[in-house]
Amino acid sequence: MRLSMATAISVALAATLFAGCSSSSQQGSTLPSSSVSQPMGKSGPPHWQIPTRKISPLELLKLQIAGKVPGPGMRGALKRQLQRLEGKSRPQYHFRNDGGGAKAWSDDTDFGYLIGLSKKFTSVSDINVESNGCFDPITVKIDHSHNIWTACEEGPAGDAGAAQEYSSTGTLMSSYNVGCPSNISPSQCYEFFSETFDQFENSSNVFATMTYYENCGVSTCDEGYGFEYWPNGSPSSQPTLINVNGLIPGVDVFGIYYADIDSSGNIWFDYEGEDSTYPYTCCFGIAEVQNPTTSPTVVSIAPPGTLDFAGGVYTSNGSSRVWATDQELRTTTEWTGGVAGTVIGPTATDIEGLGDPIAGGFNSTDTKAGFGDAYGWADACTIATNICKVHPSADMPDGSEGFAYQPSDK
Repeated sequence: MRLSMATAISVALAATLFAGCSSSSQQGSTLPSSSVSQPMGKSGPPHWQIPTRKISPLELLKLQIAGKVPGPGMRGALKRQLQRLEGKSRPQYHFRNDGGGAKAWSDDTDFGYLIGLSKKFTSVSDINVESNGCFDPITVKIDHSHNIWTACEEGPAGDAGAAQEYSSTGTLMSSYNVGCPSNISPSQCYEFFSETFDQFENSSNVFATMTYYENCGVSTCDEGYGFEYWPNGSPSSQPTLINVNGLIPGVDVFGIYYADIDSSGNIWFDYEGEDSTYPYTCCFGIAEVQNPTTSPTVVSIAPPGTLDFAGGVYTSNGSSRVWATDQELRTTTEWTGGVAGTVIGPTATDIEGLGDPIAGGFNSTDTKAGFGDAYGWADACTIATNICKVHPSADMPDGSEGFAYQPSDK
């Protein structure tokens, strides 16, 4: 990954950072208030500090733990991933590469695999997405054609994310790579950086989140938060930017986290931010982009502070119902007309009391919901009884951050 020299970490700071991670509170931290993050007052958005070179997933994880860049999960889970990763070589799976009769898909985020699971949550197949330039796959979604989609935090270019599509048998079909958009002048894209936590699509367009982006010309840089989109089926097209910075009434946005699209073509997403007026409540809220590809208008659904930590957003039942996960509370709540409704969870924990469901989705009949847990397993919940169970896998010990049933309810 790289970014302009205007925002690079100094050599001294980088040396300090990689020598060890501070446990102190830091401005711009993506941690929930129950951990170390504090309301930022009227200090303005954080200036994420990104290195100017492409870095490994391990180095990126260290930056996220230190609060120097946004992270997809809570600090405790990311620290556990780091402990398991350091000094460990990348595994080489030997499952079937033809889909293997998978009834669900999850991921080994830090090592760049999608993992196909049986009904009993045993591993039956794998897709080596890192071989296709997808580093740190986070969310997993299954479309109406049974194709598998994943969001790459770092894509093939190395300085921005990607949305990749795979067939049900594990063949790469397309890679929509985040980059300089058509509605920014090329002269202002001498350098371009972004992180992607999520992707979503409908019959018309493919979208990727941009947790944070910065585009730089020769002497100036601009930054924002939002989405890029392409015509569905046209990954080589130049993407179009939707910048939501300044568009949520009364809210200053610091980062976009997870999102999905509903049956009307509107985008639902959660974000980090704070109120623009006193008492400057932070940190995680929910909003909707109406008419995103024609005349984007952003509507606040739930203000900052509604979520303890932003998690996956999913539109179920043919994209007609909207759900948002709170990683800290381990719950997933339905949102209708700006009102919280049905709650799924909390998901179960292991014998240590740990659990961090990041993102997931529903099965084809909407009777079950599943989530990738950053501590290294899949969470499965039965909707009728609201009973959730942990399903550990020897092939996801280093952290799973996405989950999707095959087929899904899309």
